[in-house]
Amino acid sequence: MGGPATLMPEVEAERWASELESFADDREKRIDLRAARLAREARQLAASIRDVGREIRDARLTDDVASTGILLENLGSLRKRALDMLGTAR
Repeated sequence: MGGPATLMPEVEAERWASELESFADDREKRIDLRAARLAREARQLAASIRDVGREIRDARLTDDVASTGILLENLGSLRKRALDMLGTAR
């Protein structure tokens, strides 16, 4: 989840989701069951991150500050889960 930071959370969300997809691809190439489970979890988490990124974009377009704040907190929680997943499984 490296790379230069942007001010656009939806762009960051897509970047994180893409990294999780790469993580999942690598795990699917392995034969063990733990790797397959991690791949499924990574793909589900990537989808959740993408969903929240889209919701943030939509909330920002409508200038819905309250929803944007809640969604940013949700995105932060998802990012923590992603970092935990990526950090423990490598």
